[in-house]
Amino acid sequence: MYELKICSSKDIVSFMEEINVTATGVALMSGKARVRVIKVNDLDLRAANLLKQEALAIGADFAVPKEMCTLTRKRTCGILIANEKQLSFLLNRLKLEPFGLKEFAESIADLLKNSEGDFALKCKNTKLTFKEPAIMGIINTTPDSFSDGGRFDKGLKNAAVVDIDAVLDFARQMIKDGAKILDIGGESTGPGSKNVSIEDELERVIPAVKAVRKIFKGVISVDTYKAEVAEMAIKAGADMINDVTAGRGDKEMFRTVAKY
Repeated sequence: MYELKICSSKDIVSFMEEINVTATGVALMSGKARVRVIKVNDLDLRAANLLKQEALAIGADFAVPKEMCTLTRKRTCGILIANEKQLSFLLNRLKLEPFGLKEFAESIADLLKNSEGDFALKCKNTKLTFKEPAIMGIINTTPDSFSDGGRFDKGLKNAAVVDIDAVLDFARQMIKDGAKILDIGGESTGPGSKNVSIEDELERVIPAVKAVRKIFKGVISVDTYKAEVAEMAIKAGADMINDVTAGRGDKEMFRTVAKY
């Protein structure tokens, strides 16, 4: 009796290699098995009509709202359904079409590059990939952190002065333990914590960033919601800004990180 097994599209390459398909065959057929479902918003109605026609012509499809048939909208949304091989052919066709479809095709291509296991986050001059979990080590240069407050402040209550030797010892241990990212913060966001002035935060964070940068080739993240601190930290060697307010704490934050 023959045996049937449903495989995930993510496993198609290893499955074909397991049954000894040729390398050429794997390259030609693997793209047929990986189906992409892409939600599209705010597309020109004329572009949507052309996209529908081009998709159908190659065996793919573009699902659209029923109201699109009335042609009462200028813009619409939809769901593009195609395997990787179809998408490759479709994007080349769309680059020749009007109504913004060339730019649309380029956006889809960029999206595909960052999908699944190929995603890479560009942090200043460093690329962080996520093919496996990345451990972030935390260095709190503040006396009132909920987890390790006062570890690096030389015992001076609410001091801005940081014990850099202690910071480096801690950083070295986390690097040894496998940290790929070191996150340095100078203001606690725990319950009941007090706000810190920009001057104090800079005195805590910047020397720590400069020192850690000298011994660490991985990604340095700085935990701050202040744009001025973020800018100084980036100049000091930080690769990433970890803003717990998501840009709501300082309206200049997005402009600052975009600048770098």
